[in-house]
Amino acid sequence: MAFLDERRWQGKIFDGTWRTADGGVTAVVEPATGDKLGTVGFAALSDLERSALRAREAQVAWASAPFRQRAAVMRRAAELWATYSDDIQGWLVRESGGTRAKTARELSDAVDECLEASALPSHALGEVLPSEKAPLSMSRRVPVGVVGVIAPFNAPVKLAIRSVAPALGLGNAVILKPDPRTPVSGGVVFAWIFEEAGLPAGVLHVLPGGGDIGSALVTDANVQAVSFTGSTQAGQSVGERAVSAVHDEGAATLTFGKTPGRARRAEAAPCGYDATRASVSASTAARFAVSPALRWCRAASASGA
Repeated sequence: MAFLDERRWQGKIFDGTWRTADGGVTAVVEPATGDKLGTVGFAALSDLERSALRAREAQVAWASAPFRQRAAVMRRAAELWATYSDDIQGWLVRESGGTRAKTARELSDAVDECLEASALPSHALGEVLPSEKAPLSMSRRVPVGVVGVIAPFNAPVKLAIRSVAPALGLGNAVILKPDPRTPVSGGVVFAWIFEEAGLPAGVLHVLPGGGDIGSALVTDANVQAVSFTGSTQAGQSVGERAVSAVHDEGAATLTFGKTPGRARRAEAAPCGYDATRASVSASTAARFAVSPALRWCRAASASGA
């Protein structure tokens, strides 16, 4: 098995297969030297629309797959991260400028995240709730649907896998938008790993692109949840768009922005923009965004005789 066969992915985006992007191509550049490392596809809004629709269709079958199958895919993904860590690290160092120690930690975390995600499909799907009126009242966890993941350049593997892995393990489809500065280590590698691990086509999409793609991902009707890590300014934009998109559907909670030691959280009620904001620690914000993994499930309740 050849690692990252360039004949397949150069100049392409991934929607279950490698294909030419409507937005053309963009160069992959090593910031330390200015050397061109290759090209990837640059997604246009039309690419996102097609991916969101296909992801929604593919997610139904993936959520219905036996839990052992989903667990096996996640375990195989962990094996691939470990087996090809040296190759991936080469891309990660050159694209992101990270040290070998830092990037090694990122890749170790990727293995751990996939292993932890492999246990999620066999978790209990709900619980019986106390009730005074109905003989039986219970809640059941079901996947949210399609999860958008917007990841930054400074830790492109770690800050994406912590959302991608649990979302996939719980039966969701994922559209990953890596930062255009790290589209290979933060995007192409993910597509290759999960494709080789046996993830069905259409469940994971990788769309390098600009800010317009991130904005559209937040508001697309076929995307039910978004995980974002990035600057405060970009996070505020994501939060405002998300609030606008979900105000008729239900409450939304978003964590966004990150400055040294602090982050901001916005909670939006379903009616209008009645938001409250509070400062929380950056570490709390990180956990809030991705843990517990069951955040990528929604609750469905039922009572009956």
